[in-house]
Amino acid sequence: MALAQLGKYPIEAELGRGAMGVVYRSTHPRLEIPVAIKVLAEQYSSDANFRQRFHREAATVASLNHPGIVRVYDFDEDGPVLFIVMEWVEGRSMRSWLDEYGRFSVDVSVDLLQQLLSAVGVAHDLGVIHRDIKPDNILISNRGKTKILDFGISKLVDDKQRLTATGSMVGTPAYMAPEQVKGETVDARADIYSLGMILYELLHGSDSVADHGDHLARDREGSRGPIPELRGVRRRIPLHA
Repeated sequence: MALAQLGKYPIEAELGRGAMGVVYRSTHPRLEIPVAIKVLAEQYSSDANFRQRFHREAATVASLNHPGIVRVYDFDEDGPVLFIVMEWVEGRSMRSWLDEYGRFSVDVSVDLLQQLLSAVGVAHDLGVIHRDIKPDNILISNRGKTKILDFGISKLVDDKQRLTATGSMVGTPAYMAPEQVKGETVDARADIYSLGMILYELLHGSDSVADHGDHLARDREGSRGPIPELRGVRRRIPLHA
């Protein structure tokens, strides 16, 4: 039976499913604006410790006020279900753009990176690390503006995994810093590394980073090996790239 209501939010459509849960479209009853609702997977919502951390993390995530970060309106629960109410963004994920076009021009790639750096910088100034920045977690609006999803959620998942498994890691190997692949404690530099891998993919093509990630997933020591120079596959990239 399809989900019809979550707390005070009517469910209008399912937008997608992933490892962390399901995303729905709804309308905020008081603000009367469209919102996206992420319902966390049962493996998280059934964990009592996770539920406590979920509510503690809400204030931190709500403090992230930047046009390049998807705004969070509410962290809530409906019976056993935990969900997050977020800003609705008219646009597509960076992943869908890469899948369709393969790669971006140098100028567009640099512009997108600068937007992402601005948003991540604000989060880092507040002591918030994302831990899982990747094209799937970046929306590009119809006006060409980037918005990063899931700040705070990756930390919750990471904390849960560290409580249940030694040396576990959260994130997508293709975009992870070597220390993160090893399951070590990470800081803001891990996010910067992820952005570097995203820039490489924007310029090189949609398969370049994914192929490297397959190797990393097998090699937890993080000995990634050299990444091919961009100008070896795209001659018009400036020397400083």
